[in-house]
Parts: sequence; C-alpha cells; structure tokens
Amino acid sequence: MKKMKIIILFGVLLFGIASPMYGNAEELSSTTTSETALNSETKAVEESTTQPTSDHTSSVGTNSTDKHKTTTASTQDSTDKSSVVTEKAAPTAALDHGSQYFTDVSFTDIAGNSLAKVSDSDKIKVHYTFAIPEAVHPNETMTIQLPEQLKLVNYTDFPLMDAAGNIIANASTDAATGLMTLTFTDSVEGKIDINGSLFFWAKFDKTKVTDGANTLAMPVNGATTDVQLTVRKSAGTTTGNNNPTVVFKSGAFDKNDPSIINWTITINNAQQRLIQPQILDTIGPGQILLTNSFIVNYRDTNKKSLKKYSLVPGKDIENSWTKVTQTDTGFQLYLDNLGSASTINNYASAVITYKTKVDASTTRYINGAGTNDEAGQPQNRNASVNVYGSGGSASGTINEAIDQLTDIIDEAESIDETELTPDDAAKLNDEIHKAHEIVDNEEATLEQLDAASDNLEEVIQEVAPSTEQPPVDTKEIEQALKELQAAVNEANNKKAEEYTPESWQPVADAKAQAEKVLKKGQENPENVTLNEVNNAKENLAAAVQKLVKREQPQSNKSLKEALARLEKLLADFNQKVRSLYTEDSWQKVMDLKDEANRLIASGKATLAQVNDLIQRLTAAMSELKLKTTTPNAENTNVPISTSSYISKSPTTSYQSSLPKMGEDKGTELLILGVLAISLATAIIYYKK
Repeated sequence: MKKMKIIILFGVLLFGIASPMYGNAEELSSTTTSETALNSETKAVEESTTQPTSDHTSSVGTNSTDKHKTTTASTQDSTDKSSVVTEKAAPTAALDHGSQYFTDVSFTDIAGNSLAKVSDSDKIKVHYTFAIPEAVHPNETMTIQLPEQLKLVNYTDFPLMDAAGNIIANASTDAATGLMTLTFTDSVEGKIDINGSLFFWAKFDKTKVTDGANTLAMPVNGATTDVQLTVRKSAGTTTGNNNPTVVFKSGAFDKNDPSIINWTITINNAQQRLIQPQILDTIGPGQILLTNSFIVNYRDTNKKSLKKYSLVPGKDIENSWTKVTQTDTGFQLYLDNLGSASTINNYASAVITYKTKVDASTTRYINGAGTNDEAGQPQNRNASVNVYGSGGSASGTINEAIDQLTDIIDEAESIDETELTPDDAAKLNDEIHKAHEIVDNEEATLEQLDAASDNLEEVIQEVAPSTEQPPVDTKEIEQALKELQAAVNEANNKKAEEYTPESWQPVADAKAQAEKVLKKGQENPENVTLNEVNNAKENLAAAVQKLVKREQPQSNKSLKEALARLEKLLADFNQKVRSLYTEDSWQKVMDLKDEANRLIASGKATLAQVNDLIQRLTAAMSELKLKTTTPNAENTNVPISTSSYISKSPTTSYQSSLPKMGEDKGTELLILGVLAISLATAIIYYKK
C-alpha cells in the first residue's frame, strides 16, 4: 500500500512538469503562424496602393482631403502575390455623413409660419437648414430618418439645388423605412462651406399620433431633437386641409373689370382657438382701396357660410366685434371669436374680401396680411397679382408643385358658394375634389400636380363672382320689414307695469334692436338683409312670448275690511282664559295668532293672505276644547260641569275666577262683603 502511494505521487509530479511544456509549444506554434500571416499581409499592403476607408461617425470640421488622401507604397516592389491580394480587397462604401450637417428643423404652413396646432389629416411643411463647412465628394450622402409619426406626401425623388440652380444632391426616400437619403453630385467637387435649406411635405400616420401634444424626434446635428406639435384627432376618413394656415391671402383681377383686383383673406383654416383676432393688411403701391367693398363671411367647420357682413370703415356692427378701420398703409380688421373660442356663434373661420383699383403703374401688385395664432405667434402672408399671366406654370420640384397646388386649393375653398350658380358651385367642388386626390396620391408625378394646378386655376377664373353685384330684389325685404313693424307695434301695446321686471327687460332690448333695423330698412331696403330683419322679428316675438304677469294689486278698501275682521277675531280670542281649555287646542290658536300678528306688522299683507288667516283662525277657535274635572275623591268617575261646581276651598272657588261685571269691580266686592258679614252676625245672634 505504501508503494502504491509513492507511485501515484510520482505520476502527479511528472504530469505537472509535462503540461506547461506542452502548452508553451502550442503557443509558440500559434505565434509563429500569426507572424507569418502578418508579414505576408504587411508585404501586400506595402506593395499595393491603399484604398480610402469610410467613417460613418465622422464629425463636422474633419478635413475631408486627409480622409481621402492616396497613400504611396513604401517600396516599389510589385509581385504577383500582392496583385492577387489587391484584386481581392473589398470596395470601399461611399461616406455617409448622417444628419450631422443639418443645423435646424421646423414645421410650418405653406408660407413658412410656425404651426401651433394641426389636424391629424393635415399636411405640414418640414423645413431643414444645413451647413457643410468642409469638402464633400460625389456619391457621399446625408440622411434624415423620419420619425414614425410622419410619412411623405409624395415619394418621388427630388433635387437639392444651390443658388445658381446647380443640382448639388438628389433626394430619395424609402417608403418602408422612412429614410431620406441625399446623394451628392459632381457639383460639390472642389467646394467648401456649402449652406442652404430644403423642405418637403409630410403627413401623419394616424395610428402613431395621439390627440394633444406629440413629440417628434427629428434628426439634427448628428443626433435627434424633440419637436413638439399639438395634433387634433379627426373622426372618420377625411383629407383635411392641405394647407392648415392661420392666415391665407390671394388676389386676382376681376374678370369684368381689369382695373379692379379682388383680394381674399382667409383666416383660421387651421381651426385654432382665436379670441377676437385682428388682421393688419398692407396695400402695396399702385393701388387705391375701395372702402365700400369689404365683406366678412363667417363660416362653420365645413366652410359653409353662417353670417355675412358688409363693412364700411369707421362704422360698427351691432352685437359684433366685426369692424374695419383704415391705416396709413392699408387697414386693420377686427373679428369675432373663431374656432373653439366661438361658443355662441360657432364661427370656425372667416373669409374677408375687398377690392383695390390699380393705376397701371406696375406689372405686379402686392398686398400683405398679418395676424397672430392662438399662441400669440405672428402669422404673415403676402399675395401678388401679375398683369401678364403665362397661362400655366411649371414647378421645379415635386414639393414646389405641392406648394402651388395646395395654395390654389385654399384659394378655391375661400370662394363663397352662395354667390355662385348651382352649376358653377358643382363645377368648382368637383375640381377641388380632383385636386385633393392628386395631392393625396403619394406617387403623383410632377406633371400631374402641375396639370391639377392649371385646371383648378382655370375653373376659379370661370366661376369667380364679378365685382358687379346683381341688383337686390327688395320685395322680400320690404315684406319682412312690414312683419317686423307689426311685431314692434304688438310689443308697444304691452305695459311694463303689468309684467315682472325680469321678463320685461328682454322685450325692451329686442324691441330697441328691431327699431334700429326698421329705421335702416325704411331709409333704404338695401341697407338691411333679409336674415337681419327676420332675426330681429324672431327675437322680439320670443321675448314677448316669455313675458310673466305681475300679481294684480288688491283693492285697499277690501284689504282694510279684511284686516279689521282679523283684528276683531284676535281681540275675541284675547278674552278667553287659557286655563279653561286643553293645551293642544289652545296652542293651535296661539300659533295662528302669532302668524296673524307677523302678517299685520309686515305691512305687506294681501287680501288673499288675510282672508286665508281669518278662515283658519275661525276654524281653530271653534275647535277649542274645555277642560273636564272631578268634585271629590269619592266620585272620581263622574264628570261634572265646571259651570255648576263650586269648590269649598276659597283658593279654588270657581266664582272667584269668573269675569266680574260692571266697570267698578272694587265697589261691588265691598258691598258683597258687607252683606255677607251682616248676614253672619244676624244668624249668630238668632242662635244665641
């Protein structure tokens, strides 16, 4: 056993010595192989020309010429082996700069105004600015990864051009991933400090946005920046507004009078909450404002007319903030609440039209309009009218074509259909629908967008109302004025003192308004509209219907007589003795007595109240119940009338509690006392 232990110990020691030697041999073999491969690879690199490498995270400011510098081999020895290695080397990918050169991003309307709130069916304009301080090369790229909430309106490739019109990059977007890639062209070769901007139209993925504030992660400066946008979720499937502007402006020569320009301002297509918005309009040179041409058309959410006013500078509209005042450079317009702020009138948007007369001093006339959005941010829009039209225009890019078409759609939707014939209104709506379909088509071509713009513009010119207003048929207005006069006469026959003040005041207000409308209409029926007259009549009739009569005043004589009867009844009750009656019946009368005294003391008693108390008090007094008592302990069960029972106890004598007759009650008691004493003396004397 001892020998076995020695053999085992010797084996363990031998294994411990052999193992490290075997490991070192393997490591030496591996190192030798690696060094051989490294020497071979190094030789191949030295004998061949190296290719530039790609850095996907290169930062702005890196010298691009260093990145792409050709390295000269340290030896000139070229072998077949090195050639083979060179032929097998993988081609280098073009450098992608990501979003590092994009410096800013914003969401705007078509005019570049910031957006505070949009619908999930609206289309928005995405603006990017970029600055490339270093040299870039053809086929290198910049990329923008759209957030999941956004999709492009149109996925057609578009060019990015410099100020000279040279295409410096071509943009393409993968519809599946939302990755926009801008590939530089040969035009960037040899240039540095390339600065500029680009824009594209985007729409929302309705499944990815929520009602309210949404955060969109937009690529900028090689990272992402969070852009906040309030989105209003819409019900159903609608194309919404292609151009969700707070203020829009357009102009066109009148088709019947080329010396007149018809200007249109549309406010709140974005359907924001605008409290008493104001518009400051600047009229460009070569124009004279026609001050009697202002019309304000308030519309509902479907852009249908709700209320229309004709305005004259300096004159107010009854029950409305709507008015216009002239300024040195144009005019200022004051409007009623719009959007969710219009809780009474439900005005969603407004279209303002006015006219200027041109003096032919220029070939291009410009007007501008400005207001604030619901967040108080300025919103501005200019419009121009050229004397000579081209009969159609071609857009440079897809996004410019979308710009142009959405602008024309907005102009078309600003036209008041009530001023058109049914056929013209149908024609206009049909063309608007076609234009929406083109914009909503993600694969629409540049030619299709331009054609839709031309077609819609042509229809607008055909159906646009003329500056020559048709003669007003005043027969209906005159009849309505007669009916309004009858309603006023009926109200005049009412007497204010016969009705409660609360119900009479609305009648007085409605009658005053009706009389103002009557005065305007009687001067000239064209000064009022049919709706204005009918509204005044209906308001007055409704107020009269709600009149409440006062309670008719009572005759003073009848009231005095009733009060006298009540006081007599109270005096009769005061003569009664409380101890003779049961507590319940007595208390009932006492309560009515207190009520009667309060009514009399108030001085405001009515005949009905007094008569009611007399009736109840009389009934209660007739129900007074006399108490019942017993004469002695032996006859406790026999009721005896208190009127025939006299107690032997002087303190409980019934006679002593009876009312005394006569005015001199003291003398009567003295006489009775003397007689009683005399009688007692006589009886005693007689017994003796």
